[in-house]
Amino acid sequence: IRYRDVTGVQTCALPIYAGKDLNDVLHTVLQCLSHISDKRYYGVSVLVDVLRGSHSKKIMNAGLNRITEYASLKEIDRESLVAIIEWAIDNHLILQTKGMYPVLHPTYEGLHYNETITANKLKKLLDYLQKN
Repeated sequence: IRYRDVTGVQTCALPIYAGKDLNDVLHTVLQCLSHISDKRYYGVSVLVDVLRGSHSKKIMNAGLNRITEYASLKEIDRESLVAIIEWAIDNHLILQTKGMYPVLHPTYEGLHYNETITANKLKKLLDYLQKN
């Protein structure tokens, strides 16, 4: 799969993971975190549960099933989503607090993802996923 720049010229191929454009997957994870954070701060498990469409009591009671990205990545297994989130933390797109109950916060880079992501970074994410 190739994408076109603003002039319509084909540019480099974007990595595909689990049948999805990895750029779209990462963007969806970051958007979901941003929308969840509008309500309350949660950890990795809740973010993954929302993306995979969990019907758990915690998700339903918090109204997280009404977030736009709810169940949008249900085709991607839990371990892969956790790995994507860990990579995003390592690459400063997401901040994870320290302590007994670490929660996630979107960073400036994560909120401005479209301005900072490159094909090379996506390739590194794909390499990271293939190693895990």
